[in-house]
Parts: sequence; structure tokens; C-alpha cells
Amino acid sequence: MYALSASDGTERWIYQQAERETSPPAVANGTVYVGSRDTNVYALSAADGSERWTFQVRGQARTSPEVDEDTVYISSTGSRMYALGASDGSERWTFQNKGELFSPTAVVDNTIYVGGVFGLDGGAVHALSVADGAARWTYETGGAAYAGAVADDTVYVASSDDNIYALSTTDGSEQWAFETRDAVLLSPTVGDNTVYIGSTDGNAHALSADDGSQQWVFETANRVTSSPVVSDGTVYVSSGDRVHALSAADGSERWSYRDEGARLSSPAVVDGTVYVGSSDNNVYALAE
Repeated sequence: MYALSASDGTERWIYQQAERETSPPAVANGTVYVGSRDTNVYALSAADGSERWTFQVRGQARTSPEVDEDTVYISSTGSRMYALGASDGSERWTFQNKGELFSPTAVVDNTIYVGGVFGLDGGAVHALSVADGAARWTYETGGAAYAGAVADDTVYVASSDDNIYALSTTDGSEQWAFETRDAVLLSPTVGDNTVYIGSTDGNAHALSADDGSQQWVFETANRVTSSPVVSDGTVYVSSGDRVHALSAADGSERWSYRDEGARLSSPAVVDGTVYVGSSDNNVYALAE
């Protein structure tokens, strides 16, 4: 894992563990939290990459951690989600699912939402108490479920059953559903009362957060492979070998950038710069 200068891309430090792949990292209070296929969760100093603690999970820790106050939440392929002490990696509780769990979303009102596989043929979203991991409600979908953003008492969920769901945070009841033409394998993003989502059908969709009606659709040339990112009225979408910058208002394309690799993660937008990785072994910094 690399730490790069945001201004010029120079390497500040590098940390290497046993396996070649890590999860997207989370950074909080001067610490970088990252999971790995080597079954460990690592806490590293953001200043120099030195190791502060490790915690071994069951299965691989491939999903991005979520940090809230003094707790780190992370899921594993071993059908478990862990709540760990941010300062020392001590285990506070574990939630066990019937199948693999994916990334948790933000903690809202002492509840954390996590999606995954549920049994042999479907998926589910769980609302868990941050105090002890007890399930408050579960909503089952027809495919693997990816819990997304939480806004205005609603959690927005994507699923490989081709649907996007809006669920009540109170009891998990379905508020609306929108069907795409193919599986949705990434979490939705919410901004300005609009839900943004990409699909393996090659489209980026903007939906009304109120009722799921489609506001606009943008057709890319490839599968959309990561969650959209919204910043200052622009939606950034990774698809195949391109990053598209779209108007959040109407979906018109403002610009696109292409290289020789594939986009395997969401871009990050900070201070007018779009940072994105590529399978051509490069990290790019683009003007917003």
C-alpha cells in the first residue's frame, strides 16, 4: 500500500504485507485502517506507515473498513462483521451471517447497515446495533446486496438481482425499487435528494430519492465498475478504461479521461483534483 503526496505524486511511504491485494483503506485520526486477503486487518500510522496493530479475521478482509468514533467495522469473506477498538484492535463484537458480507455503510443513529450474500440463492441487508451487533432488522433481496448511503431515514441498497431498493431505516420496509437491465454490483451514492448508481448494463442512473423515478441516464461504453462520486454538481463515474465527469443536473458529459488500463475502484475528489487508480499500474491526478 502506498502513501503519495497529493500535490505531485511522490511516494511518502510504502507498506507491504503477505498478500498482494488489500481493501480500500479508511483514514481517521492519523491512522490508516486496511484489510487484506492475508486474513488480517492492519492499523498503520498515516505519517510514516508504521504498524500500530493487526487483527486476524475469519476469511479474507477484502472490504473497506468503516470508522466511527473509536470503533472500526469491517466485514470478511468468512461471513462475519467485526467491531474493533480503533486504538488497539481489540474485538468488541462479531456478527455472523449466512454468507459473505460486504462493506458496511456509515453509522447513523447507533445503527450500522451491511449487505451481503444470504443463503444459497439471495442476499440481505442487515441493520445492526453498534453497541453489541444485534440485528434490528433484515431485508432479503434476490441477489447479493450492497448497502449504500443512508439519508433522511432511508438506506439505499443495490443488488445483483438488477434492482436498487430504498428501505426504511426504522424497520427495513421497502419504500421503492428501481430495476436496471443487469446486475448492480456496487453501492449507490446519494446527494441533493438524488440517488446515483452504475450498473453492469453500462449505464449510470440518477434516481429521485423520494420515489425512485429516473431523472436521467448516461450510457457508457463499458460496465460501470465502482460507485459514483458526487462533488460540486459533478458526478464522476468509472467505466472500463475511462473516467466520466457528468453534470449532476442532467447527466450530460462534461469531460472524460482514458488510459490503457481498467478502472477497478471509485475515484476520489479533493480540492479540485480527481484521483483514480488504473490497472495499467498508475495512479492519476486529474483536474476536476
